[in-house]
Amino acid sequence: MSARHLNRTTAFDPFVSDRYYQACLEKLIPALNDHGVTMDDDLLAATVILRLLEEFDVPLAGSDIRGHSFGTKAFIRSPSLMTTTPSLRQAVYWSGLRQEIYNALSLHQAPDIELRSLDWNSHSNSLGPDAGDCAWANHAITHCAHVLVFCFGEGNRSPAVHADLKAHNQQWSGTRPDSFDPYFASGDGEVGNEFPDIRYGCPWHAIGNQYIDLAQILLSVHDPTLPTAGPLRSHLIQEADDRIRRGVWKVCGASLSNASVPPAMVVGCMAIHLCGDRFTDPHEQDHLIQVLIQTDKLHGWPTHALQRQLRETWGMR
Repeated sequence: MSARHLNRTTAFDPFVSDRYYQACLEKLIPALNDHGVTMDDDLLAATVILRLLEEFDVPLAGSDIRGHSFGTKAFIRSPSLMTTTPSLRQAVYWSGLRQEIYNALSLHQAPDIELRSLDWNSHSNSLGPDAGDCAWANHAITHCAHVLVFCFGEGNRSPAVHADLKAHNQQWSGTRPDSFDPYFASGDGEVGNEFPDIRYGCPWHAIGNQYIDLAQILLSVHDPTLPTAGPLRSHLIQEADDRIRRGVWKVCGASLSNASVPPAMVVGCMAIHLCGDRFTDPHEQDHLIQVLIQTDKLHGWPTHALQRQLRETWGMR
């Protein structure tokens, strides 16, 4: 993974990563045939890291082969990972879940996860006064996974379920620790102006807020209460569109303000992938393209396909 990252950000030899990759597969494939693999923390970590390597090699707007995602899913579906497990296993679990969210959003499909192990109420009950900030950030990721299931799954998509998810979103924002507040914020956040400058003290503060904002965008895009006909339809659709665009603008501002945090930049790219087509002003479009360019330049994350797709959608040369 390190060799591939160096290759994408510098002139490092690309074949070094390929050699390590083949060596990993020689050990990983036999191990995956072992019925006890879910008990092996090292194997869990290796599978998630190789999945990240695949994401590096496949553009956000492309067709992901998802080779190692199936191994990752086998792990994140296991309820035992959500109990008293080693810290490495817990950390890798949440990395795997973020990968599944990324893949689900890029393909516009529900994440293939075990929702019982991600029950909102059980997570909320565990967030007492002694809960750490990382637990709150993971809670935001859990919420985003539930929202994706609502948006792209085959379950109940009623206004009541939508309202419940909106209430969860607001509950997180209203009860999270003050440490999730930015230590510096400037800009009015209006679309078309410069991106807001929103700086957080720790990576998990940025990520937690961004996943909540991303979930909010998704809920606005997939709002079953919006009318399909009638005199108020045009007005309400425009209000929702403005709200979505403001949400994307905020997420992108937080991405650039915390550019040293790779997941923060990737969440910005996810928001652009989801709703970039809603921006019609060339000035705004150029700002979004710059987020994609910076993500690729700083972290080697592949955004060229998404840039090309958006330029075609916008009619840009």
